[in-house]
Amino acid sequence: DDPAALLVRREELEALREHLRSALTELEYQVLTRYLAAYSYEEIARSLSVSRKAVDNALQRLRRKLAVSFPTRL
Repeated sequence: DDPAALLVRREELEALREHLRSALTELEYQVLTRYLAAYSYEEIARSLSVSRKAVDNALQRLRRKLAVSFPTRL
């Protein structure tokens, strides 16, 4: 891989991470990171000491927020 392209990709990922941090609540961000790591709803709930319903609600909220931020990507 081209080192310049890797640097650009890394900078884009960092910008995306910063955008997500500012757009999502802490709970939504933590749920998202675990969801993307293939945790089940139960595993996410247990690791964050919240209910499964809280996980589901957080995922629904963050999906709506992401749909507004990235309408062509979802």
